[in-house]
Amino acid sequence: MSSHQSPIKATAHDAILSKLSAYQLGYYDDPFLPYMATNASGLTSSTSSNGRPIRVFERRDSPQVNSVPSRSSSGNRTNNIHIPPSPPIATSPRLSNQFEVESFRPYINSERRMSSPHIPPRQQDIIHPHPFSNPVMPKRLCSTKRQLHPAPHIQSQMAQKSQAGEMHQPVIRRGTHARVCVMDYAITTFLSLCKDANEVQVVILGSGRDTSYLRSQCNLLHDKTQQEGKCNRIKGNVRWYEVDHPSMIQEKHDLLLSCDLFDFNYQKVMNGIKDESYIISPKNIRTTSKKDEENVAMQGDDSHDTGFALEPYHLIGYDLRNAFDLLLKNMRENHSFSLETPTLFVMECVQMYLPDADSRRMLETITAQCHHGFMAIFDPIIQHDQFGQVMAQNLTKAKIADKSMSLLNTRTLKEQVDKLKSCGFDHVTGCDFYSAYEMLLTMEDRRRANQAEMLDEVEEWMLIMRHYCFLVASCKKNSDEKNSDSIEEAYCSVIQNNPFGFVASKCLQSE
Repeated sequence: MSSHQSPIKATAHDAILSKLSAYQLGYYDDPFLPYMATNASGLTSSTSSNGRPIRVFERRDSPQVNSVPSRSSSGNRTNNIHIPPSPPIATSPRLSNQFEVESFRPYINSERRMSSPHIPPRQQDIIHPHPFSNPVMPKRLCSTKRQLHPAPHIQSQMAQKSQAGEMHQPVIRRGTHARVCVMDYAITTFLSLCKDANEVQVVILGSGRDTSYLRSQCNLLHDKTQQEGKCNRIKGNVRWYEVDHPSMIQEKHDLLLSCDLFDFNYQKVMNGIKDESYIISPKNIRTTSKKDEENVAMQGDDSHDTGFALEPYHLIGYDLRNAFDLLLKNMRENHSFSLETPTLFVMECVQMYLPDADSRRMLETITAQCHHGFMAIFDPIIQHDQFGQVMAQNLTKAKIADKSMSLLNTRTLKEQVDKLKSCGFDHVTGCDFYSAYEMLLTMEDRRRANQAEMLDEVEEWMLIMRHYCFLVASCKKNSDEKNSDSIEEAYCSVIQNNPFGFVASKCLQSE
């Protein structure tokens, strides 16, 4: 991996560690995160061989425990790969990864402000469906019996949460949760709008250790289109693609091989001389370990839980700084990709690492070649204030950004919207991420976040959120087709009762 890619890979690891922390505290359900966070080593945090998250400047060797055998290409279990124990202690995702936030504010350990008396949580207080006890409960005082010293099992929980608190702050986990919810809604809204299509495609660019595919097969994506608990789409008609640097794809493939929840066959495809890609044929997916006697497997061919065959999955190694048309050509030739099929491209903090010229060529290629192209983007907008200047200085110092990067060339929401419009997208809608939180997250999303932990630094969190943005865009190649633009318009609509829940006064649309 080049010197340019190393810090980018580290920030990707910080992202998965952040998500793991949010998951552990009960923000949302993702049983695949402990596997995907194995041996992650970010700029500010890491998981050691025994799964314990540690600050980078505190990193030290740990004894190897809780190992899970991996599989060779033949499918047999072989060498040991270490998986974080249950529950693994860690940090929160990519919204503002821990490095980016620490680059412009002092690190605050809010857990150290906990009052000393604690009591065990009452069973009726733990109401969210999460395997770990509510982290807020041990902070409460009993009105009739006060304990000066917590019970042993509470002491253990407090020690674990203190370690997690030292890794990521509530502002990071709260932003991470919002980011996961909104990007999930970008995917599930697209799938719902395309429910009458014979097939659709989802392409996650710069995917890192993303778990969207795995969660989608288990009905764990946040989905506002669900009706009476049932997903409002035809399942089994989606092809999923993840594209990232070849070293990241190899890493992701190895992690999937070690994942006890996912059984699959795979075919290796060579893209050129060195780049490896994989065609994954899923056999079954579980949400709990095979060791769990109550586990219900979701079978690839006969699933009584989902009622559909597990959807195909492709891991594609490619450097996004290279010509995007070559990537699409490879996907068509080796991975059953179709330019005529409605396709959603997802990018989370990806453009910021690309030269602006390369980013624009990529977007222009999508609008020129894809007949029904959709885009969902989460990106920083550093703007022109002091907050953004400090953020840019620290990212530049870490050799993540320079003057050619999109991060420094599209500083505002308007510049992001104009960029998409100039690259050929017919419809573009964007908002800062605090507005996205207010508009798009449901009451249940907020309730679960509030129940997971308290947020004291509200003003700081709002400031961070306003320096990120969420954008959706769509384009159509054959505009003369009858009703060809109905789905494209609906995806970016801000009219009343639109699929996302956009509010016109809080959004910016292309002219």
